[in-house]
Amino acid sequence: MIQCVVHPDTGLPVSPFFLRLSCIVPANMTLDCLMITAATPWQTAGAQALNQCYNAAHYWANRNHTNDEPPVRVAASFSAATASSVWAALRLQRAAAAMQG
Repeated sequence: MIQCVVHPDTGLPVSPFFLRLSCIVPANMTLDCLMITAATPWQTAGAQALNQCYNAAHYWANRNHTNDEPPVRVAASFSAATASSVWAALRLQRAAAAMQG
């Protein structure tokens, strides 16, 4: 269980606890429920953005500390991931509504 708490590069515990590998399943189950139950476009966009925020924070906390990425590249990647996930979710929501009648 220590491998889920201690970062292999730094030897320090990954903090806060919800960014540890042992928390990935409960955190993603919660986020998946939010994304599935989103009924309005604003709820869908918010759930997708929250999911991307968690993913970015989790990957940042568990990254390879010997090869740091420039902050501009991290911000660009986060922005692109968030925009594309929101766009895809909204398009799928619209397509599902059209198929229902």
